[in-house]
Amino acid sequence: MRRLCEAFLELPHVHDAPARWCAELNVSERTLARLFRRGIGLSFSQWRQRACILHSLHHLAAGMPVTRVAALLGYDNPAAYTAAFGRLLGRPPTAYRTPNASG
Repeated sequence: MRRLCEAFLELPHVHDAPARWCAELNVSERTLARLFRRGIGLSFSQWRQRACILHSLHHLAAGMPVTRVAALLGYDNPAAYTAAFGRLLGRPPTAYRTPNASG
C-alpha cells in the first residue's frame, strides 16, 4: 500500500478509483477501507482528496492558473476544485497563488 500511496502522491488524480488499488493489492474494497482507516485515520476518498489539494499548493505557488490546476488533478470543473480546496484549507486557491511567478 505504501508503494501505491507514494506513486499517487507523485501524480495525484481526484478520481483515481479504489477498485484499481484493490486490484493492485488483491484485496476487497472493504479491506482497503479498513487499511486506510487503521493506517492513516482517513477514508480512502478523504485521503485522496487531501493529497490532491496539498499537491496543488506547489502549482499554485508557481503561478499556475486555478483552472489548469483543477484540470491537472482531474476535477470536473474549477468550481469543484475550489469548493474542495476551501473545505480543506478554509480559503480559496487564489489565496495561495503567486500571480507574478513564472509557471
